[in-house]
Amino acid sequence: MTSPTSSPTATTTRHPGGPTESDRTGAVRRALRSPTILLGVLGPLVSYEVLTTMGVAPLPALAYGTAFPFAGIVIEFVRRRRLDVVNAMSLAAIVVGLAGGLVFDSARFLLIKDSIITATVGLAFLGSVAVGRPLLLLVTRRLRGPAVDALWAADHGFRRYLRTLTLVWGAACVLEATLRIGLAWVLEPGTQMVVGTALSLAVFGATAAWTLRRRTARLGAGPADLPATVTTTATATGGTR
Repeated sequence: MTSPTSSPTATTTRHPGGPTESDRTGAVRRALRSPTILLGVLGPLVSYEVLTTMGVAPLPALAYGTAFPFAGIVIEFVRRRRLDVVNAMSLAAIVVGLAGGLVFDSARFLLIKDSIITATVGLAFLGSVAVGRPLLLLVTRRLRGPAVDALWAADHGFRRYLRTLTLVWGAACVLEATLRIGLAWVLEPGTQMVVGTALSLAVFGATAAWTLRRRTARLGAGPADLPATVTTTATATGGTR
């Protein structure tokens, strides 16, 4: 058995071909520069301010702003030739938000469209822990193969870690969605967009930082390590909107 004190060699031996720290850092940087983030976050904010300054009412201004995240999704789809889970959820949020906003003639419904999807994801995470099959286990199995099942069956620490990770991210999603929905009813749309974005960054940024600290502790705790993909996937699932 490999000694925990020989951490560089142990990491490579336990996970040959796995992503390095620089790989994960590069992936995060690419995600932050992606059209989905740039157009999905900045586009609606800027367009809303411009349109309302020109006299456009809040509801149509918010509706027009959905064109930017939609364009980001299309660009990513053309580049990758596939619609990933995050973009699929963003597309669902746009459709639900537009339909609800127009049917109920409510700008607030458009403001909470992302929160509806986030809350749904969070509840799914929490429910998966309750039934004993954390969603992050399913995601990791798909990405890393059947070896994950062997680790899940053999290592109680791994099972506890993965349940905790899924539980915390589920709770973070539900908390963030609840706070944003509450803010939508007490703040003006323009203010809520800014405050809500800052809130999302704070909640998911803190959760991602906690995840990385826990993974670092896990790496030094013993030979049965958590696959690196779990941390990367969890951060992307909770942090990207």
